[in-house]
Amino acid sequence: PTTLPLSDTDPDSTTPQDYIVGVAPGTTGVRLKNLAIDGSGASPTFTSCSNDFVGVYFHNASGTINNVRAVNIALPTAEASCREGLAFYVASSTGQTSTVTMDHVRARRYQRNGITCDDAGTTCTVTYSTLAGDGPNHNVTQNGIQVFGSSATLSHNRVSLDSYTGGGLGNQSTGMLVQNAEQVSISRNVVFSNDIDIYAVENPSLGLVPPTTGTWSILDNTVSQATDAVPGGAPGNGYGDGIAVDSTSGTVNVIGNHSSADT
Repeated sequence: PTTLPLSDTDPDSTTPQDYIVGVAPGTTGVRLKNLAIDGSGASPTFTSCSNDFVGVYFHNASGTINNVRAVNIALPTAEASCREGLAFYVASSTGQTSTVTMDHVRARRYQRNGITCDDAGTTCTVTYSTLAGDGPNHNVTQNGIQVFGSSATLSHNRVSLDSYTGGGLGNQSTGMLVQNAEQVSISRNVVFSNDIDIYAVENPSLGLVPPTTGTWSILDNTVSQATDAVPGGAPGNGYGDGIAVDSTSGTVNVIGNHSSADT
């Protein structure tokens, strides 16, 4: 599209979510299959950071996404530093649920996140999918897959090239970000060339704290080439880690992973 006439609310902010494909609250059983979604035509309509740009949005809704490719979900160059631009977004309002299964999903040239699964009522299953960030960039931190306050199963995915050159504590990009999550299983993925390949952290000050923190399992993944792309280096700021587990009070199982060539 060249315009985005429809938008929805975001459970976690006041920012309107302008989407290309939206699954309305209360809808279940939706199947998106064999689609190519390109945001390049609509990108010029964004002139500030006031609205988020979403490729596919499931809000209080459930279904499956199979063999769907989302590209160019990014604001124009003048707004490249906005923390907006989500290729796939699944979110749940308080007391509501969203359950989405994704397989063979692909995302490239997203501004902020490839796949975003937020909120306590959200459950995502992501398998055999490919997410690739922009490589080292100075505009905004990126995440291939973000699990924030929700539950997720992530397996057999390939995630790479999320890297931020601006430096600063907490400004790392990640391949897979698990934050204040419920039950999470991350297994048999290939994750490489991100500031942190897999980052599991509990930080209540960021919000979206679930009623309970379940077990986080990080099993049999291959991570490599995590990079510190900051000119001159950013020692101690969380760059160049293959797998990082930070400050969680819950059970974390890190078993059978292979990490190599991290800087």
